[in-house]
Amino acid sequence: PNTELHWKGYISMTSPMQHDLVIHENGLRASSKTLELNGHTLKVIGSLLLENGGTINLNGGTLTVTENFLQSGGTMYCNKGTLNVGGDYRIQSATTNDDGEVIYNLSYGVLKMSKEPDRINVGGSFVTQGNGNSSSILTAGIMTVKGDFTQLNHNGWGDNFAASGTHKVVLDGQGVQTVSFQNSSSFFNELEAGPNTELHWKGYISMTSPMQ
Repeated sequence: PNTELHWKGYISMTSPMQHDLVIHENGLRASSKTLELNGHTLKVIGSLLLENGGTINLNGGTLTVTENFLQSGGTMYCNKGTLNVGGDYRIQSATTNDDGEVIYNLSYGVLKMSKEPDRINVGGSFVTQGNGNSSSILTAGIMTVKGDFTQLNHNGWGDNFAASGTHKVVLDGQGVQTVSFQNSSSFFNELEAGPNTELHWKGYISMTSPMQ
């Protein structure tokens, strides 16, 4: 119960977690298998990459990533659980050019928030450049973002953040937060701005529920 693991490379388990875990990452990747928290807590000290074929199923548990969470593919399924990201959460892929600059691009990742207890808390910025129609999988739960919120097109698809049902986004940063929707097919369902938040809005503005 008091063990902390140093983990390199891929993380996968064929059975749900049975205990809480603390992992110090060194290039930690989730791919090909389902990582199910099963009501437990997984703390990743560092960053996490979710790739094509992988699924993270919180299943009532809590995943905390102290730095950045990059989802280049796979499915992030909240399932009555909580995802805490200390840095940025990007549903994008990333490459590095010859100058060492990180270039972000489209992703085949899916974010599923469909149950009322679902929670995502992002300490940095949230960016989605994911694939296809998300309207059936952003139907409940609350996403809180303290940095900027950005929606980008994916190969002409623009409905990768089409929230509905009771889904809510809370923008709760200190000072100015930039909101950007590149396509009118994406939109908030319910939006709440924190008391100390000033919004700078780029592109399309649309909500399916009144502002809170």
